[in-house]
Amino acid sequence: MEGLFEEFPALSRAQWEAKVRKDLKTEDVSGIQDQLLFPGLIQPAYCDKDLRSDRLKQYRNITAHGDDGWQVARYWANVQRIRGKDPQKLNEQALEALNGGADGIEWVTKTEAWSTVLSGISLPHCLVALDSDLANCEIFLGKLVERGEDFQGYLVIDELINCDTASLADLVRHNPRNEQFRCLSLRENSNCDSMQEISYLLTQAVAMLNALMDEGCPLELITSNFQVQVTLGDHYLWEMCRLRALRILFHQIMLQYGHSNYRASDLMIRAQTKVSPELGMLQNTTQAMSAILGGCNILCTMPHEEGSTSNMSARVARNVSHILREESHFHQVADPIAGSYYLESLVEQMCRHLWTNVQKIESSGGYRHAKQVAHG
Repeated sequence: MEGLFEEFPALSRAQWEAKVRKDLKTEDVSGIQDQLLFPGLIQPAYCDKDLRSDRLKQYRNITAHGDDGWQVARYWANVQRIRGKDPQKLNEQALEALNGGADGIEWVTKTEAWSTVLSGISLPHCLVALDSDLANCEIFLGKLVERGEDFQGYLVIDELINCDTASLADLVRHNPRNEQFRCLSLRENSNCDSMQEISYLLTQAVAMLNALMDEGCPLELITSNFQVQVTLGDHYLWEMCRLRALRILFHQIMLQYGHSNYRASDLMIRAQTKVSPELGMLQNTTQAMSAILGGCNILCTMPHEEGSTSNMSARVARNVSHILREESHFHQVADPIAGSYYLESLVEQMCRHLWTNVQKIESSGGYRHAKQVAHG
């Protein structure tokens, strides 16, 4: 390594822009800014001068495992989402997925036959989750507690922000597995752009914090139950930065509330692919790569033929994560995008823009008011 950096010296912005002008045969590099994602945000060339401050350096390697017994640099859970009504079929599909290498199961159902659904599933060795209404989620958590085993996972409660706050407070207080099992999954169901989704998720967190603290829930108890769900888009590098910006700003909000012990790595981010049947497998792979490199904790890769009775598309989707881990070795690198002038500059600009959006929403009445205005 000695002499390496002398052989490859750092280049200035002027040198990079000269290279761009030569290769693209253009004199006006300002005209090639990316206008698709965010006008003027993505520049034609980057250098170390684009990193305005050293503040974001503290967020490098934040999801990496240290000397705590882990044998890999990064870990994410590969969770398969299963939708249905028949308890027996839900159980069979779950066992097939777990035996096929899934790290966890997320059921989308309304049932009380959890003894059947959970039959043969070793709770200490996988994640279990439910996407349903509050009443069903309460039943599910109660059944997990009854089993008398350690368990981990999460709840995705329909219309969480509109649920009875007292009931949510009771659910959080009676959750015996805080941090390991998250009861408060924040997600944004409205049809909004990628930046608006993050702004809404952050202000939704503020609204939930305020409401539950008014019910007497301690700040630390609430935050240990938070999980944020993000729907992935097609723009590869953009999505990495978006997840990173979400984690950074969530941490900043916790600091604003005086939660000095909250670490950026404490946030649980669940990323879900969004695919079309025509480009499904390719989109699944690139979106999954973005999520992992951006620092997700849970990856839910949707089948490219969602709704099909065939198990093949579910298997292909599940194997995307296996290939990225076992063959591409994404788990062996702690933070592969750290230090990139372009990506870290983009994260910094995203954070500034998103923080301004959050302040505007909060000063105008908060998340609920913003949603009412957006829906007319």
